[in-house]
Amino acid sequence: RWFNWSGYCSMRDRYDTDANYLFFDVGPCGTFHKNANKLQIIVASHGRTLLEDRGIHTYTPHKPEFITYFDYCYGHSTVLVDGKSQPMREEITTTPLTNPWTSTAVLDYNAGEYSGDYHPTAYVAGEVDHGVRHHRSVVFVKPDYWIVTDRLLPTGKDEPDRTRTFEQLFQYIPCEMSE
Repeated sequence: RWFNWSGYCSMRDRYDTDANYLFFDVGPCGTFHKNANKLQIIVASHGRTLLEDRGIHTYTPHKPEFITYFDYCYGHSTVLVDGKSQPMREEITTTPLTNPWTSTAVLDYNAGEYSGDYHPTAYVAGEVDHGVRHHRSVVFVKPDYWIVTDRLLPTGKDEPDRTRTFEQLFQYIPCEMSE
């Protein structure tokens, strides 16, 4: 399902407790209880959560390092640029989103883009980076697996020859493996 007003995409093979399921967030952040996590994915398979949205697990004011982790990209399955996160921002849409969406008996496809800034946080210092555009697409080859593709491209707003590091974050849930 593609929810074009919210920017949420759900790709799943069926509707039971053992379903293979991926949630893809390509929409605006909203205005209340938001995180800096555009283009994050959450995955469950065969009754187990594999990639999770760490969300916010504590509002304790004496633990600001946890708030930074949970609120920003660090606690979500998305991308960092030079260790920097997307910023917290208020964002809404007044029209349905026009992201590409295809759903057939054999595959689902959706894509989204984040073209905002990457900001320093309590974890990393430096200047705001205006020069990167993150494009993520997801293909669900039903019923077995997903292909997640990230492209990070210069926007032309920054020095063109600048070298950057990109980190794909995947928030795996610890679990026992059986043979």
